[in-house]
Amino acid sequence: MYRIRVYETRWKIARPGESTGFDPGTTTEYDVHKLDVNDDTTAIDQAITFLRDQKMVSPNGTVLPDAYSTTGAPSTEEKKNGIGHSYTGVLEGFSDDELWKIYEVMAPHW
Repeated sequence: MYRIRVYETRWKIARPGESTGFDPGTTTEYDVHKLDVNDDTTAIDQAITFLRDQKMVSPNGTVLPDAYSTTGAPSTEEKKNGIGHSYTGVLEGFSDDELWKIYEVMAPHW
């Protein structure tokens, strides 16, 4: 079964003049997106579409890229409330070859 397990990480954003030290944040499972493979679309196509739609385009730094995260500076709303967040989609059920095919398409976008 192909799926993308989505995790959300939240951390405290230091306000001007405030020192919070390093805050690794708290990561929790946010969602599990099951891919419905059929004759019209492949799991690779669906994974790429989902990751792009969710703005999870930065591959992880492992030898075999099996996760993609959101990137960018905290939004104005996050700065206001003092909490930043990011999302990571972890690809499950994909072969090594399929993971590389996804990476080849996703790599130019980060």
